[in-house]
Amino acid sequence: MDRILRRLTRSGLQHGLGREHWGWLLLALAALVLRRARRTGDPVALSLPIRSGDRFTVTLSDPTATRPATDA
Repeated sequence: MDRILRRLTRSGLQHGLGREHWGWLLLALAALVLRRARRTGDPVALSLPIRSGDRFTVTLSDPTATRPATDA
């Protein structure tokens, strides 16, 4: 889907800026907005390769929860 939207954006800009018709610029703008809207997911917190035999722990916590004060 991203390839199609990217191609529509590129073609729309080429034709629209080439003064063929203003509709091409609208097509490019609409495709650009759709591409941006598709990428509003949560960012990746960590990415690392996993090899056979590796172990890791995943801990889930509520980021809005208050943490108890710790005196060091």
